[in-house]
Amino acid sequence: GLDRSFAALAFVGQHAKAGTPYSHITHTQWFNYIDLRVNGLSIGEYGQVALCAMELGVPTILACGEQALCDEAESLTPGVVTVSGKRGLLPDGLDALDTESYRKAKLSAIHQAPARVCACIRDAATVALRKLMESPSAFRYPALTAPFTRTIRFRKNGDIAPYETGDRHPTSFVSLMNLPIARGPRIPDQAGIRPSA
Repeated sequence: GLDRSFAALAFVGQHAKAGTPYSHITHTQWFNYIDLRVNGLSIGEYGQVALCAMELGVPTILACGEQALCDEAESLTPGVVTVSGKRGLLPDGLDALDTESYRKAKLSAIHQAPARVCACIRDAATVALRKLMESPSAFRYPALTAPFTRTIRFRKNGDIAPYETGDRHPTSFVSLMNLPIARGPRIPDQAGIRPSA
């Protein structure tokens, strides 16, 4: 539903991307992802939506979730206002785990009280909106230009062995994100990437 009519984009309750140390319930899409990259840049769900907003000319102004997500957001979208409500307790480096083991691996975290987090989010939203009105150029995005190539590494999932898949789109990040992802190993072209249809 995101389009150019939006004044800004805000995230509430977001997790960090797969493979992130000291993250809680760490995942991208599902626990079978090891990594998703576009033009070599590793991104999770936050990055996928924020970079769609970038293409549409919509600034990402607020990112609320765990501390690892706040760090991810500040790195990917400088200027974003963040609020952390919890902190994961375990490192990562768990690429060798299968999907079910990874899903269970990082369930520990230190949480702040919900009422306190809600108050912090309310205050941060006010700060982010004021910042948008006073200095819209303070919200920035990475230099990511077409053509766009997406590669995804998947971990073992049941009877499916680990594999990597790829796609490309010549002009649009949004269109790339909307391409279907193969359900299992795919035979790539000579460059290792399946071109867009």
